[in-house]
Amino acid sequence: TYMEDSRAKIQPLVEKVQAEAAKLQEQVKPFISNIEEHIRPLTDDFSAQVQPLADNFQAQVKPLTDMMEKFLQQVMEQSKALLPPQ
Repeated sequence: TYMEDSRAKIQPLVEKVQAEAAKLQEQVKPFISNIEEHIRPLTDDFSAQVQPLADNFQAQVKPLTDMMEKFLQQVMEQSKALLPPQ
């Protein structure tokens, strides 16, 4: 009974807090949208500037990684050739 009485007393407060939270969320939505609208061009511009740099870096590094891969493959093959047959 005590728990039910406590729940009955607290329930209106919980509902009031939920309603206030919903109102606050609705009030904040336009503010968040406005921020997103202002930030989006900056992030798009940043991406447009960084992507060519990343592509260029990858193009320069790929031959190096390919060469290292071939080298390691040759080392493995030579190491296997040195092992006695099983």
